[in-house]
Amino acid sequence: QMQQENTDVFAIPDYFVYMSRAFATLEGIGLSSNEDYSILSECFPYLAKRLLSDDSPRARGALRTLLYGNGNELNLSKLQDLSSGLESYTVSTSSVESSRGESNDGKNAAAEQIASVVFAEESNYVQQLLLRESAIALDAVVRNELFSSPLLAAPIQSLPLLSSGGSFNPFTLPLDVARAMLELQVVDDVDEQRLSNV
Repeated sequence: QMQQENTDVFAIPDYFVYMSRAFATLEGIGLSSNEDYSILSECFPYLAKRLLSDDSPRARGALRTLLYGNGNELNLSKLQDLSSGLESYTVSTSSVESSRGESNDGKNAAAEQIASVVFAEESNYVQQLLLRESAIALDAVVRNELFSSPLLAAPIQSLPLLSSGGSFNPFTLPLDVARAMLELQVVDDVDEQRLSNV
């Protein structure tokens, strides 16, 4: 009725209505036998496989939203959920023995799938995310070690500023830059969270 009154505003595709009705029916059937049932948690293993294997822009956006939310910091628990979802999907679809827990074929297949995505010759979004997070973690670890070690930071910080515009300026400039960088590179709360992810 709402669609008929506002035909010029929007149109709900028929397939969307049918899919919504099917999901609602399945959710109702599941809830009638198990009050903790969730159709989304049942579909998540397939979704995890799809997000990790599909490199389309739409899948990239969905993967980024799942792992980062609205911010720029990786949610490690979501990453663990994603990997366990992929393992669950692979275990349940590889063989009957594997889905019963009688063999490790499913776990091995999941490890192979993850390795094929991570070590693929063609660049993909998962590789880009791994490189980004590795660089962020390495940066936080190096800055933390640099500031926590008096053997490294103290000698540079104790040097007097040598830049006086004289003839030695080209030789003293690296030390001045190092001192200035040490003053700017303080480990903050975001870095502490990144360090806890490592």
